Amino acid sequence: HPTRLIPTPKFRRLFSESGVGWMDIPERPRRLIEVRKKQKALGPEPRIVTDSRATLNRLNANLRAANVELPETAWSDLRARLESAGANEKHLWEWLYMGNTLSRTMRRIFTGHWTSGGRLYGPWWQGIPKDLRRLLTINDQETVELDFAHLHPTLLYAEAGARLEGDAYLVPGYTNVPRDYGKTIFQRLINGKKAKSLWYSADDHNVKGVIESESDFRRYVTAMIERHHAIRQFFGKRKGLNLQYQDSELALSIINDMTISGIVVLPIHDSFRVIRSHRDTLHKSMIRHFFVRYGFLPDIKES
Repeated sequence: HPTRLIPTPKFRRLFSESGVGWMDIPERPRRLIEVRKKQKALGPEPRIVTDSRATLNRLNANLRAANVELPETAWSDLRARLESAGANEKHLWEWLYMGNTLSRTMRRIFTGHWTSGGRLYGPWWQGIPKDLRRLLTINDQETVELDFAHLHPTLLYAEAGARLEGDAYLVPGYTNVPRDYGKTIFQRLINGKKAKSLWYSADDHNVKGVIESESDFRRYVTAMIERHHAIRQFFGKRKGLNLQYQDSELALSIINDMTISGIVVLPIHDSFRVIRSHRDTLHKSMIRHFFVRYGFLPDIKES
């Protein structure tokens, strides 16, 4: 395996003083589009996927030419977080991945077939915690991130012919349960084979003072399902990968707008970070492409 190190400010300065830029450093070659766990009946690459190659190539050319930076103070914060979390496999992988700041281009990864997955992965900044992503700069300029709020629940409601009201990850009667906890449980409901299998997996999902026992957890999951009774037919149906395909196609439409306009955009699945002066252009593109696909206006958050 190649050695991966986080370059210090002095190291980066020496590169700059020597006239060496990111474009001079080769990135490990990877396939632009990949299908993992291929099904036997996969078939040839569809035209819609082939068409996305041009968008990816433009995006990657912009990313390779741009100077995307995170302040040294943020790197120090990140190191401290990873070290305090322990050396489990997940955090060790994140440490190596985010330390490889040469990873600057994106590729599209499907799972099984052409309408499963399809999200974009690759650059080092994709795994940075959201609060630290606010410190990212593009060509030394401040950035802003726009995000489709609770996108997957919204798409499921649209498929059911209904509209989502309120925050999808908050459950009535459980105001003390953190939103991120609710998001995790919702994602398990739509990604699992059986919705009720969640009722027996509370051990590592306790919330002190709110959900501390198996019976409490079962009641919480039941309340989550009831809160989303309009889409309960989708729980336990492994809808997650198809929703990823939908949000990847939506994202590529928006990325295409940005790259054709010469705007550097940092995609993070269903959110996008750009220089603040390009915020309104990005916002209009997100609204337009969402409305064309689904016929109503999306809820967009800024960070």
